[in-house]
Amino acid sequence: MYEVEVYVGDPYPQDLTMRSAEAMEHYEEKKMSVNLTRIWQLGGEEYPHFLFHLIGTIIHEFLHLFFYDNKMFQENTEAIVHRLAHYLRLLSVGGLIGVDDTDVEQVLGISRRLTVTIDTNYINTKQGMEAMNKIEKWHNEGLVEIVKTDVMDTEFMRAHEPQRFVKKSQKYHEDLGVGVWGHSRWGHSLWGGKKMNYPHKEIRNLLFPQFHSLNEDDRRKATRDAMHLAAHYMYKRDFFVTEDKHFIRKRNGLKKRFGVVVLTPKECVEKVSSRRQVDN
Repeated sequence: MYEVEVYVGDPYPQDLTMRSAEAMEHYEEKKMSVNLTRIWQLGGEEYPHFLFHLIGTIIHEFLHLFFYDNKMFQENTEAIVHRLAHYLRLLSVGGLIGVDDTDVEQVLGISRRLTVTIDTNYINTKQGMEAMNKIEKWHNEGLVEIVKTDVMDTEFMRAHEPQRFVKKSQKYHEDLGVGVWGHSRWGHSLWGGKKMNYPHKEIRNLLFPQFHSLNEDDRRKATRDAMHLAAHYMYKRDFFVTEDKHFIRKRNGLKKRFGVVVLTPKECVEKVSSRRQVDN
């Protein structure tokens, strides 16, 4: 028997649920916790959308708890949970409203939110980037979802006043990549393995074919650039937003080989506008 604990609070926590340390404590007690405030905000304060996100979050947490309780965690568990939660949510909502699972999003007027991974330099703490302001507005309205990779906060540790940047980045879900020695933070990366689709070396070699001739500082930057994209690829996010010349110059190759779509912030606004027909 499992229990669901719901609570209200800060509408911009890092996740829809508790962070890993707190979650593990609840899992030991066969409990899962869900932040209703955040889900209401993600649903645009509209009940059908709220219900859709609420059911999805509960299913996602239940799967985590089930895997944990039955000692079934593996290196690819998170990817499995994401896929199962999506399909089970459609089936569950479809049963409630009496339609086939393929028609749920159409009936509720809900489209899958486009996901946007942002490069570290586009955290936009001073709100001075017009295109990023638009993307953030859509994120807050639940039209798109901005995500970060684990690399972002790692890079902020080298910045002046890192907490100013981390405070902003904590609003976004963190996609954890496979740990890379000397670059990943403990507790913010995953164990590697053959089943982990994390091609950071392949992406690095595409972006930086002369990698081994770079100096130490440039190799560090190149490795983390590749880690950004590898996590983005592993979680199948829609757009990677940056104006970094290394990404922009090789984006045709990235699209052809990995299916990764690299856009500038302005291009992302145009793309989302055309896909979602949102008001500019």
